[in-house]
Amino acid sequence: MYLHKPGHISYDVLSDMIYNSGLVILKISPAGEILYSNNYFESVFGYKHDEIIGKSFTDIIFNISANDASEVQTTKPNDILNNVGHRQFEIASRTKNDEIHWFFWQISPFNHPSADKHMGYYCVGQEITHRKRIETRLAESEKKLNDFVNLLPEIVFEVNANMQIIFINQRCIDFVGYSKEDFLQNKVHLQDIIIPEDFIRMNKIFVENFNGIRNTGNTFGVIHKNGSLLNVQIHSNPVWDEKKVVSLRCIAINITDKARFEKKLKEQEEKFRLIYENSPIPYQSLNTFGDIIEINPAWLKIMGYTREEVVGENFAKFLVPELRELFLKRFENFKSIGEIKDLQFQLMSKDGRIFIANYNGKIETNEAGKFIKSHCVFNDITLQIKAENTLIQSEQKLRELNATKDKFFSILAHDLKNPFNDIIGFSYLLSSNIYKYDLPKIEQFSNIIHQSAKLTFNLLENLLDWSRSQTGNLKFIPESFDINELIIENIDLFQSTANNKNIKLFNEVDGVLQVYADKNMIRTIIRNLISNAIKFTNQGGFVRITGSLSKSFVTISVVDNGVGINYDDQKKLFRIDTNVTRQGTEKERGTGLGLILCKEFIERNGGKIDFESQPGRGSRYFFSVPAANKENDLFETE
Repeated sequence: MYLHKPGHISYDVLSDMIYNSGLVILKISPAGEILYSNNYFESVFGYKHDEIIGKSFTDIIFNISANDASEVQTTKPNDILNNVGHRQFEIASRTKNDEIHWFFWQISPFNHPSADKHMGYYCVGQEITHRKRIETRLAESEKKLNDFVNLLPEIVFEVNANMQIIFINQRCIDFVGYSKEDFLQNKVHLQDIIIPEDFIRMNKIFVENFNGIRNTGNTFGVIHKNGSLLNVQIHSNPVWDEKKVVSLRCIAINITDKARFEKKLKEQEEKFRLIYENSPIPYQSLNTFGDIIEINPAWLKIMGYTREEVVGENFAKFLVPELRELFLKRFENFKSIGEIKDLQFQLMSKDGRIFIANYNGKIETNEAGKFIKSHCVFNDITLQIKAENTLIQSEQKLRELNATKDKFFSILAHDLKNPFNDIIGFSYLLSSNIYKYDLPKIEQFSNIIHQSAKLTFNLLENLLDWSRSQTGNLKFIPESFDINELIIENIDLFQSTANNKNIKLFNEVDGVLQVYADKNMIRTIIRNLISNAIKFTNQGGFVRITGSLSKSFVTISVVDNGVGINYDDQKKLFRIDTNVTRQGTEKERGTGLGLILCKEFIERNGGKIDFESQPGRGSRYFFSVPAANKENDLFETE
């Protein structure tokens, strides 16, 4: 092999350095035949020096299909052998031992030093197999995350500081009618799909968000590709790079139907208002003593009296007896303040019918401000009061449902954001510093990415169970089975997790305990309770599962000697509106839905769940489910 003359290094030393280098070094003839190979080539590719000399370089290197390499290899054999200049490329090759290795090749032509004659090529290869495997895993992880976001029923997108859309999920594409390429290639911009007056407001709000001012949950009009008008409520979260907001991740809720309903409701209210203004309304006027001095025909019609029977009589006469004294007191107060609004009395018509009248009125005074008479109108609100009572009950239920929905979205946004931040952040660090990090650092970051992806998957499982339970799509199929089998199954499932924390798992359920319940729901309950116990137990602790039969119920307890629950958080457990998420003893994170799902499933199965806990001394969660009996078995048979 020809070598340039060294400066201060002897020829033999330089030859030894090349031969024992940690890089693959080859010398190739102008025709592509291997003239020299160093020791590292032999150790990686498995060919002895005598086996490889004279072989075609391209036959050895380009010996694998793109499918086997899991990546399209764009470099072609004919592209590399030319006497133009330095070339470099990445390629996967199959060794003599049928192993696949990735290399980064640098190929440089050389000429004879004493003559302008092309002598061949120097080829230097650096193995990058490990890096390629990491890149493949990261790409797979990113694809899974994108697939998950595309499964969300909500509209998800991300914009940068220039108001350009840099990410969009499938739901958003379906919602506006444009393709993903239209947005990401800047063919369609936000100002193209947001109605002009709303885009001005959106731009101002997003600028505030980029400047660190929290402003979210705003409503905007959206123009679909087909020209139809839609409405969304957008919740945005800043994405920070060091101390700067670089983009906004947004979740948009389709409120088109809600907006249409509100508009329709307003139109109906306007119609009712016009009907009210043009309909005869009962009117009355009283003197300073409360005597009736004027009424209109509508008053007479609703009360059933003639004018002669009413004028001159004290108004108290037409109230139910128990309210007459109260009226006199309120009438004096009315004269002093000069106005009443929505004052309600129970009136009695001539035929004895009692109804609730809602009064509004003002007093008339002379120039000196002295009372002359009152002017009042009223309407029969008997049915309205009954309806309002019904509406109050319905409103309370709606408030609870709305609180549940808001908390659900809060959990979704918060618990998705953290693992996404970990995955994006650490994958960015890996991709940016792959040549700087040692293997332990790469392994550490890869584990963090794996754990974050696993947490995201667990959140998805709980969210799907929760969603199905709330929408009624989760089938309830009770059957008789031995609950101890599920306990053993879940102990096996969590044994490795417990071993990692040096935690002992004890199944103290003695024998068979037959229950009648939905097996999948009970499996979820046991899984969540054991997982929580391990999560909040320190190294060297224990988790015990006990069971007992009392009357017609089986009670299962999961006991640990972990950190326990502080008294403030104990009041918030099992409630969606005050959901509690805590880190485990080794910074494990949860979804915040586990105990809520347990409560939902236990109650669905006709049982109860509760807990006992002392901070620093551990916790005991226990639940009861119906025991199996002959009636259950008969029901199943039928």
